[in-house]
Amino acid sequence: MTEKPAFPPYPQPQGLAYAPPHPPLKPPPIAPDGRPLAGFGGRFVAKLIDNVVVIVGIVVGFLPFLGLGSLVSDNDSLLPVIMIVGIVIVALGVPYLYDVEYAWRRGGQTLGKRAMKMAIVPLQPGAPLTRAAMAKRWGVAVLFNVLASCYIGYLDPLWMLWDKPYRQCLHDKAAGTTVVLVPPA
Repeated sequence: MTEKPAFPPYPQPQGLAYAPPHPPLKPPPIAPDGRPLAGFGGRFVAKLIDNVVVIVGIVVGFLPFLGLGSLVSDNDSLLPVIMIVGIVIVALGVPYLYDVEYAWRRGGQTLGKRAMKMAIVPLQPGAPLTRAAMAKRWGVAVLFNVLASCYIGYLDPLWMLWDKPYRQCLHDKAAGTTVVLVPPA
């Protein structure tokens, strides 16, 4: 036999149920012009896309140098110099053209940033994005890429993880820029 409890059941609330208050959500960080800042994950994916584009451009740029050796006789000592100079020009020129000239002409967007709906903008609201700022940004990033072999270079992209208030990498700080989210077109 089962016995009934000696006390009545707990009364159920009538009407609207009580919900404990939620802590207020922290607003997303914003740029000086009011747009939300891009996060680390999105910037990382955009950089991966951009690296694929640059690598394809460098490979295409190297193609003329592959056939150059067959055009010149074997005892020509000028061939290695021409090839080395050409390779250096391609290896630095393609990334410069893409990261500076292309992005500058496209309003601060590379293909990777466009895919991730981001853009590079100056910190000063209303200021135009300049070629000089983009070139400085690119130059500092290249310098840190060279230093990556001694691990100091990793500070540049990781800097945004603790940078306040604009989530800038070191190359952004040098150029006075940041990366913001843009609304879909």
